[in-house]
Amino acid sequence: MDRFRDQVDKINVEVVSPDGSVKGLYNGRTGFTIRIDDHRLDKHTEDSLSQQIEATVRSAIDGSQAAHERVHEKRHGKRRPADELPQSVRDRRAAIAESVAEIHTVKKSANGWVKVGFSEDSGMRVKIRKGTLQNGPIRNPNASAITIANSVNEALTSAISDYTKKYFATKIAL
Repeated sequence: MDRFRDQVDKINVEVVSPDGSVKGLYNGRTGFTIRIDDHRLDKHTEDSLSQQIEATVRSAIDGSQAAHERVHEKRHGKRRPADELPQSVRDRRAAIAESVAEIHTVKKSANGWVKVGFSEDSGMRVKIRKGTLQNGPIRNPNASAITIANSVNEALTSAISDYTKKYFATKIAL
């Protein structure tokens, strides 16, 4: 039987945004990657593209969590309901949840076009700087679907990494 880490590395989740303009891939080994359809980029404002990216990443996160849970169940069986756990375990989980709720992280792409934030209370947010797309008669020549996707991927990877470090540091500290 494969080791747990090997099974997690094999997880692949592909998702598409509600309007089809953004595609996301979660790979257990490499993490998240976003692609943007260049043909649909002109139809978006910075806010509407941010919303499509958020929806895509949330869907990929949900899919990856479900896949991780299936791997865990296959290896260890179903998790016990909380009310069947010892009180000490429930107390520790409640303390962790309370501390994790205070974690916030915001990261910006190197070119400053994209900010990605994570927090337990508001979830994940993507903000594309106003003027980045400049759709209309004068389009920003540097703002191709590839460069915007690269900026999103850069900020997303950095934010996820920072959030994960803070999460585990919080969990270990308790």
